[in-house]
Amino acid sequence: MIEQIHSGKDRLWKVMARTVVVAWASVVMAGCPSRTTIEERATVRDFENLVVIMIDTLRSDHLPSYGYHRPTAPYLSQVAEEGIQLQGYAVSSWTRSSIATMLTGLYPQRHRAIGRNDRLPAAVPYLPEMLAAYGFHNLAFVTNGNVSAQFGFDRGYAGFEERMSSGKPEAQLVAEQVLARAGELEAPYYLHVHLIDPHDPYVPKQPWERPDAKRTDYVQPTTILRGERQLDADSVGWMIDQYDAEILEMDGAIRHLMEGLEAAGALDSTLVVVTSDHGEEFGEHGGVAHGSSLYEEVIRVPYLLWGKGLTSYRSSAAFHQVDFLPTAFEALGLPTPKGLDGVSQWAALKDPGYAGGGERLFHLGLDNFQALALLSPPAKVVQRAKEPQSLAFDLEQDPHEKAVNGLDAKRESELREQMVRLDRKLKKRAYEGETAEATGDVRAQLEALGYLGDDAPSAPVSDHGALAATPLDATLPSELIVDSVLDLRQPSRQLLQGWLFSDRNGTWSSPHSRLVLPVAPEARELVLAGHSVAARPAVRCSVSINGSPVKDFDLTPGSFELVVEIPDEARTRGIAYVDLTVRPSLQMKSPAGLHWNRVAVR
Repeated sequence: MIEQIHSGKDRLWKVMARTVVVAWASVVMAGCPSRTTIEERATVRDFENLVVIMIDTLRSDHLPSYGYHRPTAPYLSQVAEEGIQLQGYAVSSWTRSSIATMLTGLYPQRHRAIGRNDRLPAAVPYLPEMLAAYGFHNLAFVTNGNVSAQFGFDRGYAGFEERMSSGKPEAQLVAEQVLARAGELEAPYYLHVHLIDPHDPYVPKQPWERPDAKRTDYVQPTTILRGERQLDADSVGWMIDQYDAEILEMDGAIRHLMEGLEAAGALDSTLVVVTSDHGEEFGEHGGVAHGSSLYEEVIRVPYLLWGKGLTSYRSSAAFHQVDFLPTAFEALGLPTPKGLDGVSQWAALKDPGYAGGGERLFHLGLDNFQALALLSPPAKVVQRAKEPQSLAFDLEQDPHEKAVNGLDAKRESELREQMVRLDRKLKKRAYEGETAEATGDVRAQLEALGYLGDDAPSAPVSDHGALAATPLDATLPSELIVDSVLDLRQPSRQLLQGWLFSDRNGTWSSPHSRLVLPVAPEARELVLAGHSVAARPAVRCSVSINGSPVKDFDLTPGSFELVVEIPDEARTRGIAYVDLTVRPSLQMKSPAGLHWNRVAVR
């Protein structure tokens, strides 16, 4: 069997002999019916090895091969010309959830690596671990702490190199580190290289077409989120110049990496996949950075496949991230694991007439940003938890998602019901969740990238359209509920809304929320008004501003208005991070709810 699978390559005999028991156990768990099936599938493999170049925060429409007007990536354009280019779609708009889906073939609702402190559960089948069971030698070079060993992403690798101490390791450095270990890449192997250059803060050596710019002049999403700079055309232009320059510098490093692997003979019978975990916002819908919406700019990513023998073509057909694992397994001649949400596209995408993978579901559950989206081309619906109504778009007529009611009411209702039904079905099959807290270099890097600390965005700069302070539609799953929304353009608008629920045991659906509010120098008080639902006084609210506790309140049933003094520090900075925490002061005898419906600074 081993000789048949590997075409008589004697150098693999020892590796396979050591792993045959583990491999067969893995096959049984994967649901393959017999040894004969394995042999038949393995004899038709197209590639022996797999290389994934994961580029953090790279939206596809900033690459020239996808029609961008700047030559940001000449080498990736060459890869696209020699290989297959499809329109990739990330399942989410932030790293951990997205890469977990790519490497498990499961939607976030099932793998549970969804929120800031969620760890990839040990029980979730994981691509490197499964490949290791088939004798693959796996190496990973990781530059984003969100997919570090601390969060469970190191399983199945013979070498798992984390490069985080410098904040944002440059791609050139990572390429050199990979090539230094290229001699270990003995077939069959899987190499995962995570590059982080396009992620904010955008700090290229030179911004695009700004030769007189100094590094201190750079504009970053965090400066906008903190209210230190307006989100205007000048700020967006600066950020895009910086972002594009990061892509160009990284492109040269990818060339160096690929040419080095080729010289080492590591690209023979190797499928190379170049993709991204999510895109980036540059004010298209009033937001910056990522992780706060499911608009096209944050879920459309590049998807390039390169390998000797592939028929080259470019297509606008969509490839969904959830299909990556089964597709890779079929390309490698391995039996597809059972129980996946994704479906192999390998046989279809080898044909230049590839039409795409059909309907696509998207999920976001980071902090206060919780939403679902369903794309059934060209129709798309988005349900954000803080809103009673969904957004509906016809991407053929409105590719930039400007008309929020782009579908007829019947079609919108059908897609929304289908989306919610799929969400509930996936949650019923979810794995048991696990949590972890970042420490050491990982925590330091995540703080530098704006994921932790005061710079961590907890609300978008602005939002799409008017938002009414209306209770969430009770027909939606309670897991979709969030409690805050921000619009810096209209500080007087109602900024916080949504229900927080407690069950009979006093467990709250969302006990904490954060507001980011602009504060005028003359402002003195913050007013929080809402409505409490409880059988008796049993709800307590703690308010802190910029990390300092300011007051605790016992909330009685009915309407309430909380008034707290704004600290001098917040007036000086011109911005207030207002943290609200609710907890039952006594064990609940009946469910309780807390509805915030008005915020004012005066």
